[in-house]
Amino acid sequence: AYSEASDNSTIYIMDDITQTETLNLNENKNITITSHGVNHSIIRGNSLTSYVIDAEAGTVNLENITIDGNNVEAQAAMIRVKSIANIDNNTLITKANNVNDFGGAIIVDGGTLTMNDGEISYNKCYSADGSGRGGGIYIAVNSKLTLNNGRILNNISYYGGGIMNSGFLTIENAKIYKNSAYLGGGIKGDSNSKIIVNGGEIYENESEGSGGGIEAYANTGTESSLNINGGIIRNNKSHNGGGVFVSTNTDGNFTFSFNGGVISNNNASNKGGGIYIAGSNSNANRYPILTVSNNALIDGNEAINGGGIFTGLYSKLIIQGGTISNNRVSMTTGGGGGIHVSHNSAFTMTGGEIIKNSGWHGYAVMIANNSSFIMSGGSIANNTGVSGAVATWNDYIGNVCQITLDGGIIKNNSSTGQEYGGLGIWQGKGKSTYTYKSGIVCGNTPSSSYETHTTCPS
Repeated sequence: AYSEASDNSTIYIMDDITQTETLNLNENKNITITSHGVNHSIIRGNSLTSYVIDAEAGTVNLENITIDGNNVEAQAAMIRVKSIANIDNNTLITKANNVNDFGGAIIVDGGTLTMNDGEISYNKCYSADGSGRGGGIYIAVNSKLTLNNGRILNNISYYGGGIMNSGFLTIENAKIYKNSAYLGGGIKGDSNSKIIVNGGEIYENESEGSGGGIEAYANTGTESSLNINGGIIRNNKSHNGGGVFVSTNTDGNFTFSFNGGVISNNNASNKGGGIYIAGSNSNANRYPILTVSNNALIDGNEAINGGGIFTGLYSKLIIQGGTISNNRVSMTTGGGGGIHVSHNSAFTMTGGEIIKNSGWHGYAVMIANNSSFIMSGGSIANNTGVSGAVATWNDYIGNVCQITLDGGIIKNNSSTGQEYGGLGIWQGKGKSTYTYKSGIVCGNTPSSSYETHTTCPS
């Protein structure tokens, strides 16, 4: 039917069919494949281990149809997109079992895929060596995926349970949930990947290693980015980076901008309940950078250290706006209920608010192990814990932590311990310094010599 079809025509599937060979779409024409009446299935036959549909040229539109992998152990994804493909109107892509690599349900291989509706669910991508990329979708280098709507759920892989991206991914409004992987339960961003999140939800995904919702990475000599402007990342779980995990290797360059949306109620069994960011190069020009601004919200996340945000080795955190609230860490060992800055990292705060977080030491902000904090605006208020709303600590001899207050306000924080309701400057095994230039420290309990006002200005 395809070879006889003219440009801009529709191929109707009249009943369920079993595909025993690949449908090659290799002509430069626009074709819609849809069911006649109720949703029918194109089923992968037991002997078909290659693609069910190979979109090599032109445009293919899938509407009101099911592509069923039949759990056949295959050597390829069910659909390859080398040209243009659109998923619309109640399309279901399910039960792929790729035991080779690169996409359980779909591989976008130099082409462009747009998902406007439908569902990609219960697919697997695990290769014989135990890896596998993109349980639902794999986006190759120089390829594009746009999610305008639809659902991606219950997919499994080693890298990127729902999606693995090595190209360009834009999420406008879709739901990515209940996927699982070792790295990147919902989404895994590889080197040179670009991810933009403008809306939708990423929730209830899990990873054993890092990045319950999103895990993204820049390897040596590559540049990757993650821009979150809207949407919700919630209730994801991981060992590190319950919501989002970002890292670089040597000369990799990563920029992470969180400009709007919500990261909430995620859980890390170790560090970074909401966000974990870490580098590997002592050259400050190569630190991965996280910027939080506008109306971004990081709320209700939990970890042992860094309930809201954990910055690991050689990283930069810049807070210009937004709210970091109601995050928590262990009340007996945890540092940084709101933010934990550690291991040669730098934190600058010019705006925004860090409020109502809780934990043990540095229960709003913890500065540790050769790291620094410069505050020139914003507020740190109404946080509760054992000692020091903003605190320092060094685990190693020779380390120096620095806090500089040059504006903003630290107020109404409460410690259950006997000292330092607001600022707590502890040396540990190294040295910590505090420099006051301007700003307000007031109303903290217990009070200390760091208070600048006996009462807080109205």
